[in-house]
Amino acid sequence: MFHNTYISDGTIEENIAFGLPSDEIDHERVLEAAKSSTIGSY
Repeated sequence: MFHNTYISDGTIEENIAFGLPSDEIDHERVLEAAKSSTIGSY
């Protein structure tokens, strides 16, 4: 199955928390999301 991928010009953290203003990003939630996906191993 193919899908379109969108990556913004922001940081990896901003891309994981896509749509949230930088000052509202929960760093722990971003870390958990990264760990639960394969991106956590990069």
